[in-house]
Parts: sequence; C-alpha cells; structure tokens
Amino acid sequence: MKKSLSSELLISISAIIIALTSIVVSVWEGNSMRNHYQLSVQPRLNYSFESEIFPDDDEYNFSSALFKIKNNGLGPAIIMSIEYFIDGEIIDTNECSECLDILFNKRFNFDNLGGHAYSTLLVGQTIPMNESLTIYEYSFLSEEAFHRQSKEFYDRLSFIFKYQSLYGEQFEISHNMDKVDK
Repeated sequence: MKKSLSSELLISISAIIIALTSIVVSVWEGNSMRNHYQLSVQPRLNYSFESEIFPDDDEYNFSSALFKIKNNGLGPAIIMSIEYFIDGEIIDTNECSECLDILFNKRFNFDNLGGHAYSTLLVGQTIPMNESLTIYEYSFLSEEAFHRQSKEFYDRLSFIFKYQSLYGEQFEISHNMDKVDK
C-alpha cells in the first residue's frame, strides 16, 4: 500500500525550506553589506617627497623640499603610532611638539637654508579623506644646496606610521625601514 503525503504536509515542508533559504540569503547579504561598508571607509595613507624650484625673480633663488602625507582612501585615518628615525636611530618626539623641528635641524645641519616649516602629526589625530599634510618643508637659497640636501633628507630619514580605519582595521606606511635595526 502506497502512502502519499498530504498536501498540507507538502505545503508546510515547502514553507520551511523557503524560510530557511530566506534566512541564509539574508545573513549572506548582511555580511556582504558589512564588508562593503568597511571598504567604503577604508583609509589609504601615502607619502611623498616633493620639490619645487622657483624662478629667479631677483637675486634670490628659492627651492623647496616637501615631505607630505595624504589620505587617498575613502575614509578617515586615525593615527595610532609615529616613529621617526635618522640614520637608523629613533627620534623621540613624545617629549615636546617642537622636538621634531629641533632634532631635524640639529641632525641634518642644512646650509643655505632660507626657511622651514613643519606640522606635528599626533597619535590619535584623524586625517580626513583627501586631506594632505605637509609634515616638513625646507626652503633653500641655492639650487645646488636644494639638490644636495633634499637627497640627504630623503636617504637619511626613515619613518613608520601606524593607523586604523573607523572599523579598527590597522594599516601602516613606512619609508627606508630597511635601514633601521629594531
């Protein structure tokens, strides 16, 4: 004797299968959306060493060397730690905000310097999307001094910045860390 399933039982089983499939699809879609949101606020810090040579307007020829950090990502970067090194030796900038300025000038001993400016990058600081910060800028009175000393600055300076996204994902950016013994 062959028993057939009642139509009510078939409808109930079908409803359970549809409900379970809906739950699985909802969880998968929610996970995909969460991943998308994380990517949509992910910061990407980049650094650059730029130079500008100004034409001779009068007897002075100014040249500038710039060390910049820019957030090219889609969300803000929260600075977690900052370490600078000159010739592989760590520079302690935690004691005072002017230490970076004082130590850079003392260590590099630039000549023909027309001026300089710096920005202090702090732990906990947030760098918004598309924000560009000039960390250090030197102006030189001669083009020869500019070429010689901006190359020296690039070669002798090392750094590592650690930062995170709003979701707590951690990243780092570094320069010349192969010259540092940690």
